[in-house]
Amino acid sequence: MNVKDVDNGILMIKNRLHHKKILLVLDDVNELGQLNKLVAEHNWFGPGSRVIIKTEDVHLLMTRKVDGIYEIEGLSYDEVLGSFLYNRSTYEWKSELDRLKEFPEGEILNVLQISFDGLKETEKEFFLNYINQETIIAILDHLELYPKIGLRVLIYKSLIKLQNDKLWMHDLFQEMGRDIVRKDCPKDPGKRSRLWLYKDIDSVLTKNTGTETIQGIVLKLPKPKEAHWDPKSFSKMHRLKFLIIGNFQLSHDPKHLPNDLVFLDWSGYPSKSLPASFQPNEFIELHMYCSNIEQLWKGTKVIDNILQLFF
Repeated sequence: MNVKDVDNGILMIKNRLHHKKILLVLDDVNELGQLNKLVAEHNWFGPGSRVIIKTEDVHLLMTRKVDGIYEIEGLSYDEVLGSFLYNRSTYEWKSELDRLKEFPEGEILNVLQISFDGLKETEKEFFLNYINQETIIAILDHLELYPKIGLRVLIYKSLIKLQNDKLWMHDLFQEMGRDIVRKDCPKDPGKRSRLWLYKDIDSVLTKNTGTETIQGIVLKLPKPKEAHWDPKSFSKMHRLKFLIIGNFQLSHDPKHLPNDLVFLDWSGYPSKSLPASFQPNEFIELHMYCSNIEQLWKGTKVIDNILQLFF
């Protein structure tokens, strides 16, 4: 068949299939325009016809007012890894799992990244800044990432879920986000926008190799660990917005914290007060569980935006 253009193709579909009972399966639909061109009206096909639309964007189905929506249950994390670990020894299993934590399976992530690539820039930032916190909306709104619409878009595209009023993201999507960040600068973690691996964070904070590229540091260990970080290690991180540190016993108290911090969660903070140089201009939330804090800081500081304090 010779299809001259889109309009000609639409007319051919309508004329040739108008009286036929068909089963039509449309795979990987991601734009409403695609759907409208292939199935513009319900009466295009003969009585008893069925159209199955596979998409990652549930909003697209809601816009077309389909007869029913079925959400496919994804594989568990173990089932995804099963094919990689089949017929291998226990030693190889442990080695492979450790490797996947730092270098996730590229074939899987490449498929997942198609959804990420289809997002707008603010939605990508929202995705990469994902933290499972109730106040994440207020925080991201303060960062001008338009979280109310961004959150809905990510839910519609099945990138995150809202369960019992809490945000949830599948482990594989979290790994994909981390892989995207790691690829920005694979050799130098101090030049990445976000840090989450212990060895990278420890290296950056011990050697004081952080840069203004870093926007978030997130690490909570299950057991306490002694750290010998440079007291001035945060001084170069002028764009740091999220700092989440847990279960570290520092040999020296930190002397500098970035003034642009929005979210600070530091359980076991060693000092009796925050650094004198710290001028929290954009604070939203502060967590200081099991810390040595006796007073936040010496003197008077004005904070306009803070929502919650936890000690």
